[in-house]
Amino acid sequence: MHFHIAKPDDIGLWLSGYYNGKMGHTLLDTERMKSRVKELKRTCAKHPNDPVMKVLEGVLETKR
Repeated sequence: MHFHIAKPDDIGLWLSGYYNGKMGHTLLDTERMKSRVKELKRTCAKHPNDPVMKVLEGVLETKR
């Protein structure tokens, strides 16, 4: 959240690519990706003590 490792958008983009690859998705939907990154950042801000991967999995489940 505080740019100690990388910018949150960059982390979100990488995670999006990772999970999409894991699910076998081969198309790049940039608008959907941007939406999920914003949702990931909002949810992480609301739940700062939750692991990012747990939050991301919740975001991906609700945005299918």
